[in-house]
Amino acid sequence: MKGKPLFRKTAGQECRWGLVLFAWLVTTIGALSSAAATPSSAKQQVEALVATLQSKADQKEKADACRELARIGTKEAVAPLAALLGDESLSHMARYGLETIPGSAVDQAFRDALGKLNGRVLVGVIASIGVRKDAKAVKPLTKLVQDSDPEVAQAAALALGRIGNASAAKALQQALPSASPTNQPALCEGLLRCAEALDREGQRNQAIAIYDQLRNLQEPPPVRAAALRGAILLRREQGRTLLLESARSQDFGVFQTAMRISAEVPGAELTGLLVAELGGLPARHQVLLIQTLGRRSDPGALPALLAAARNGSKPVRLAAIRALAEIGSNSALPVFVGLLGDSDPEIAQLAEESLASLHGKEVDNAVMIMLSSPAVNRRLVGMELVARRRMVNAAPDLAAAAGDLDLKIRVFAVRRLGELAARTNSRASCGSWNGRAPLRTTKRSSRP
Repeated sequence: MKGKPLFRKTAGQECRWGLVLFAWLVTTIGALSSAAATPSSAKQQVEALVATLQSKADQKEKADACRELARIGTKEAVAPLAALLGDESLSHMARYGLETIPGSAVDQAFRDALGKLNGRVLVGVIASIGVRKDAKAVKPLTKLVQDSDPEVAQAAALALGRIGNASAAKALQQALPSASPTNQPALCEGLLRCAEALDREGQRNQAIAIYDQLRNLQEPPPVRAAALRGAILLRREQGRTLLLESARSQDFGVFQTAMRISAEVPGAELTGLLVAELGGLPARHQVLLIQTLGRRSDPGALPALLAAARNGSKPVRLAAIRALAEIGSNSALPVFVGLLGDSDPEIAQLAEESLASLHGKEVDNAVMIMLSSPAVNRRLVGMELVARRRMVNAAPDLAAAAGDLDLKIRVFAVRRLGELAARTNSRASCGSWNGRAPLRTTKRSSRP
């Protein structure tokens, strides 16, 4: 006797399972068929797109075909696409289709077009050669760098830069001295790219030679700055000599570049060399050098910066205070405290802001001493710092100051208490701050 099934399938369930099985079979068979037909289908697609290019289809259809060939194009599409390179309305799309197709046939097609085209379409083909970094195109591009059309000459220079090998660099180096002012920036950009590429390939000396040639130009300044940076950094330890020469330059642009590079080069030795230059520089240069020392964050510069903060012209002092704050060493604390009473309000204000940025219990203790100072202005600064530094433990002292005889102190203390509460999100009352006793102050006389 047969047992009864545990679950009885309804007609609806059987129908659904049947549909699921049918769908799975269709999907599987379709996938297998597609996989088997993929090579043939892809070839047919390319043939169809090529046929579109060779037909009397409108511009949009041909442009769409070029776009699709950029995705699936093969060597069979190279010649039909190359035939459109001279068509001003479709040349850019033909190049787009060609640039992604692998193989030397594309490079040959682009090189062949160099001698047949001119104007904008030639400029485009030159750019595509640069995209593909075709080393075999260096010779024809070298001739085009001298072309009478500035756009062609500049495109050739940039393409040589993208190719970036030693032959391309040599061609640009030889063309640079006689280049017109209009074409010179493109040649310089190409050479900078060559130098970067040669350095990546381990040809450091060739890259340095390029940088040396460019940094000795009169114009343009951005090129000189980039070349000086490369010449110094690639020389490594030997680059310090060139860096110091640049730091002594009367040309402020060269000096600026030297300072930017100095911020990149680590080491206490360089810090010492820069500090030694500080005293003999004009104020404008001193400010920039001090800013550089701040960015380097080397404690070895602290003695010079502390001295500059106390003495010198106002711009130099301001720069030194900011640099000390940037380094963030508490060795600047006594100087900042001393400058709080400076006769120049801008220096006093910056000293206060810089002091507020320092960290540590030592700084908090210095602020607490200010709160008990007999000088009104010093107490006011202390209260301001309490709020800025969120010194909740000093709240009882602020509360005590809120009852001072001096109206200015009372008002200031109440405001700082409000700021402190807001900054610390505290609702504690002024009378119960960690059980700490307030500072002693003169008792106010009772009013009638």
